[in-house]
Amino acid sequence: MTEKSEFVQSGDVISFEDNQDKEIVIFIEDIINTLEISTLFKADSFINSLIEKVNFLDDVKPVIKEGIPCQMMTPRRQGWMKGKVKLSLKFIPDEVNKTENLQTPFSSESPLDEIRNTSI
Repeated sequence: MTEKSEFVQSGDVISFEDNQDKEIVIFIEDIINTLEISTLFKADSFINSLIEKVNFLDDVKPVIKEGIPCQMMTPRRQGWMKGKVKLSLKFIPDEVNKTENLQTPFSSESPLDEIRNTSI
């Protein structure tokens, strides 16, 4: 079974939901307190806060955001590949069917259209 996921874009908003698992709640609280973010945040705010907390030199911070030059070897290809390593967040939906209902940014349809068009 392949895990369906998508990279979180810089303007996407993330919310840590209420969780009944005490260990997860403590972990989330630690993240929030350490990075000084709220439970509702934009992805770029999360990465920027993470970079700030690591105490990198100011002239290195833009390189970290754009990607750090490196080489990578993988069993999927032969030899070394040159490229960059970049911090990113991935979203993995609980149910794949829910992602099929996600709208594209240019979609003119709203899930509320059916309710708006219903006669009273």
